Amino acid sequence: GAEADAWELMESIRPLVGQIRGLVDHRLGPLGEKLGPASGHTLRCLSCGHFAALVTPGNGGVRPVGCLLCGKAYGDIAEVVDAYGVGSRYEAIREGGEPPAYECAECSSGQACVVPAQTADEPDGQVLLCLLGAHPLGGICDSCQRAADLDLADMCSDCLDIRHAKF
Repeated sequence: GAEADAWELMESIRPLVGQIRGLVDHRLGPLGEKLGPASGHTLRCLSCGHFAALVTPGNGGVRPVGCLLCGKAYGDIAEVVDAYGVGSRYEAIREGGEPPAYECAECSSGQACVVPAQTADEPDGQVLLCLLGAHPLGGICDSCQRAADLDLADMCSDCLDIRHAKF
């Protein structure tokens, strides 16, 4: 019956799963050297599920995120934000939700390039990661709503400077 067919199918698939796992381990071996130092800005690939999607800092004509394992690459930062950002800009503006990406106060690019993401360093948590500079950020500035390495009062250094300049 159907149960016997399913069992037979599983028996024929099982060795293939082992081979695939072996292939992935084989591919990840040499990649470990590249990915180790970059674990703070390595994302889980949305195609193959492995922490092998490297964010390239500087982006001198380089794709901003590319998976070293399966080759999945994004054309530009907007594409990465579409893929990794949570929620939509439209809803964030209309209903006051979280935007899918934030500007980075440290890079001051004026571009929404910071996404909350799982990294190889924080596989269970979420890190605010700048896709331009490939660096994590401390939080969102209460004053300007940009992602920043927060100083004292949940404010970025720019907003703190402005506040102190008034006195």
